Amino acid sequence: MADYTAPHWHRAALLVIDMQRDFIGDMSGYSVADASGASPTAVPGTAAIVGTLARLVDSFRSAGRPIAHLVRFYEPGGSDVDPVRRAAVEGGAQIAAPDTAGAQIPSDVLGAEVRLDTAVLLRGAAQQVGPGEIVLYKPRWSAFYRTELDEWLRENGCDTVVVAGCNLPNCPRATLFDATERDLRAVAVADALSQTTEDRLADLALIGVRVLSAAEVTDGLGVTYDGIALHPFSPEFAAESYAHTTSTLTRFMAWERTASAAEFEPIWRGWMQGRSAGTDFVFAVVDAGTGDFLGQVGVHHAHEPISELGIWIREDRHGRGFGAKAVAAARDWATEHLPGVEGFRYPVAEQNTASRRIAESLGGVVVDSYPTDKFPVVVYRIPVDA
Repeated sequence: MADYTAPHWHRAALLVIDMQRDFIGDMSGYSVADASGASPTAVPGTAAIVGTLARLVDSFRSAGRPIAHLVRFYEPGGSDVDPVRRAAVEGGAQIAAPDTAGAQIPSDVLGAEVRLDTAVLLRGAAQQVGPGEIVLYKPRWSAFYRTELDEWLRENGCDTVVVAGCNLPNCPRATLFDATERDLRAVAVADALSQTTEDRLADLALIGVRVLSAAEVTDGLGVTYDGIALHPFSPEFAAESYAHTTSTLTRFMAWERTASAAEFEPIWRGWMQGRSAGTDFVFAVVDAGTGDFLGQVGVHHAHEPISELGIWIREDRHGRGFGAKAVAAARDWATEHLPGVEGFRYPVAEQNTASRRIAESLGGVVVDSYPTDKFPVVVYRIPVDA
């Protein structure tokens, strides 16, 4: 059965909601301390999520995924305000007023001291604050209301939104509902949202929002390496994986293409079980720029000192260096994440010169060989990343 709510991490964007100093309040202990002290507009619990949220934003930057920061401005005396706050603002209340310190996003979240360009934002335009990273002004609860967010997501090839920030019952919740109404896959990051409760998160799950931790989101984003990304294999990749394992591709593989996608399903579900058990880690290889599926790389026998690496790249992308990048990325990931790993086996068909060159480019040397019914095999030993 198709799953229309599971996040597509290679097509995900992060939406950071209302992380402005007036709403955070006490910033003591963080690099932006000039807004320290209690604020009458501070939302309880928001200062406490700054560290987790900053790490989440860094994970999206590292993965090369788009990020949009959504902000509010209330012009004292103005009336373009939510009805519940309109009378107070018309009376001169100062809440994230344009060009004030309280309206700014802390550098912990933005990654640098960036002054918001109020004139640009109030026109409805995006302010670029980094590669693939923008700020948008939203005049009401939802990040989609009277903004260019929907168009920006489509332009960036995103079908999944990950929502974090301030204050779940209001703007994040409205944004998540509007995202699902646009048939976007939606994730609420439970430990990077303020004002969460079990009931509030359960209500979101009822409309198909996935409730995950920041660590789970970071894990889903996978590994980026020189223009490619490795994502833990999940059902979203099954159809393309099956479509590209052609009979000509598998001529140098120890396995054969299954007769049908239905027969393939227990195989890829077994990969996911292996990941949960910590014994085998199969990744989908994706073009980090376009999100195109390129193939797969695996780290097998991960509980042993000498793990095994395996790779295949779809035939129409051969000769572009993707295989070498994928194996190098898998080696680096395993070196960092598998305690006690001492090196890697890399078995390859003797006649597969392209794959043998990958091993040799990573310092691999032949340590074994053996015949099979399909082809003779040579085994390389690839060292851990120095």
